[in-house]
Amino acid sequence: MSVRCKPCALRRDSRCRLADQIDDLEDDPEFDTTPKCGETHLFFGCRRSNHDFLYSAELQKYESLGVLTKLHVAFSREQAFKVYVQHRMREHGELLAKLILRNNASVFVCGDGQNMARDVHQCLQDVLQLHGNLSMKEAQDTLVELAKRGRYVKDVWS
Repeated sequence: MSVRCKPCALRRDSRCRLADQIDDLEDDPEFDTTPKCGETHLFFGCRRSNHDFLYSAELQKYESLGVLTKLHVAFSREQAFKVYVQHRMREHGELLAKLILRNNASVFVCGDGQNMARDVHQCLQDVLQLHGNLSMKEAQDTLVELAKRGRYVKDVWS
């Protein structure tokens, strides 16, 4: 398996196909921790860091090695109010809009298709409108076009 550094927004848990791939990543002779392309941002969300933060050590290691530019985490049950991936994405909305609209970023979403994927999609649309100065229709069309080009991929279940 070759790993290409592409900026991404991603929520993953044990049911995500990427979870199976990360186990074998370091054993792959083609795996290289030297970043070869743009920034790579991983937005990871789960309920509790001490229970659901799968591959936390590996992800933190990849961040320290520079494979991930930044690991953004959201733990929804560790404070009085719920914090989800889309909250972290909104916090970094200007960066996301720049990466998507100007830097040719790809977006990968993995996780619950019933709520999370819908909310992340809405967040992406909002970010493109607010920080990319797009109309609602232009933001929607941009996400459709990204999907057609394989730059907006969802690996979700309900």
